[in-house]
Amino acid sequence: ASDEDDDEIDVDSSEQRRNFLERKRRDDLRSRFQALREEIPGLSVSSKTSKVAILKQATEYLLQLHARQRRQAQEKRKLKAKQQQLLRRIIDSEIRCFKTIKISFSDPSLCVPAVKAERGSSLDIY
Repeated sequence: ASDEDDDEIDVDSSEQRRNFLERKRRDDLRSRFQALREEIPGLSVSSKTSKVAILKQATEYLLQLHARQRRQAQEKRKLKAKQQQLLRRIIDSEIRCFKTIKISFSDPSLCVPAVKAERGSSLDIY
């Protein structure tokens, strides 16, 4: 009779452990669905939403986020290209300016703005 009691205790203990683990798994799953629902715009206000609806809304929301990310990446590439174009224009403008200054000092009559050399004074730029 003692061996039968030990077997019953083992069975009960094993079954209790399985029940405990299953309850823990369900609680974890429930809390994760709750957390997911709170992250999806429009679902956080409703207290009772089916798991299927949560998954559908989450999928749609992720697709929207990915589309927005692609648009922003494309816009970033366009802005980078525009920035490079503007930097090239600045550099070209500076080069033209330096060339003009170099020409101006070698021949004051070609200077823009005009350079007037006066006797006994330094060059004046108008």
